[in-house]
Amino acid sequence: MTSLLIPTLSDATLIYTPLVYVISLITIFYVSLITLRQTDLKVIIAYSSISHMAVCILGIFSNTLTGITGSLLLSLAHGLVSPALFIIVGGILYDRYHNRLVYYFQGLISYMPILSIYFILLSFANIGTPLSLNFIGEFLSFTGAIGKSPILGSLAAFSVLLSACYQMKLTNRLTGGIKSPYINLTADCTYRETILMLALIIPTIFLGIFPNFSIDFL
Repeated sequence: MTSLLIPTLSDATLIYTPLVYVISLITIFYVSLITLRQTDLKVIIAYSSISHMAVCILGIFSNTLTGITGSLLLSLAHGLVSPALFIIVGGILYDRYHNRLVYYFQGLISYMPILSIYFILLSFANIGTPLSLNFIGEFLSFTGAIGKSPILGSLAAFSVLLSACYQMKLTNRLTGGIKSPYINLTADCTYRETILMLALIIPTIFLGIFPNFSIDFL
């Protein structure tokens, strides 16, 4: 999008920036509120992706180096964190229990502690916690958006609070509490699943601590 819209349709990009900002702002709030009411694990992760992509659009259309860089970094971070969350809820848990309803799971940390640690780390990264690449991407995207439109950019920054609401609600439901009576004891992550998780978690944290590796490249 950056390589196509801004160089070839630069005038249109500037003209329609307010409209795009309003649409992105509506998307962030509307999708976040919808996500709070979902009960399907995969749907919750999928809808959170839509909200993060709206933040990317805000960064791109800020037409600043800071905003565009943040948008690209957030896209990279999302490409690491979102697949990892999908593997957990749509792969590992569904493969074992053939159920994706959030009410079915509770107390995973008591009998699947390694998976729970992975899920907690990814959940904090997904809401843009510092020391994660998502934080760098969101911070730079919002910086560019606020510089372009202080009012709309500041309102969009509240998406961090909304994403924390539904992601922490999901994390608390899955990992907290006592073991769900519907679930039998099962094995924790296999070696293959552990390799998949670490291959996605390590770059997210490493680039969050040392973002210059990717920022200098961009």
